Amino acid sequence: MQLHNDIDHEFETKELARIGAGIAQVALQIFERCAGPQGGRDFAIQFMRSDCAVFGSTNRITWRPESGWSISESHCTPSFIERFKVLNLNNLPIDDIDID
Repeated sequence: MQLHNDIDHEFETKELARIGAGIAQVALQIFERCAGPQGGRDFAIQFMRSDCAVFGSTNRITWRPESGWSISESHCTPSFIERFKVLNLNNLPIDDIDID
């Protein structure tokens, strides 16, 4: 029975890593859309847990499974905030952006 639990844990770990990588790739694309061609320079992973992921440096965005993407208006430039809102990225499902 222990072998079955080990296999399940290994599968869950791999799936969580794949999901985390996908979320990070979407976050990078959001930075590129909102901060322009130089958006990748501001991209960083602040932290990532199963219930929340925070990305950015000067500009900061958060992803939560229950609510999707949001921005920290106190950490974002006015132009980043405007682009995020104009593009309606807060309602963006993960599978709407190509992460391959």
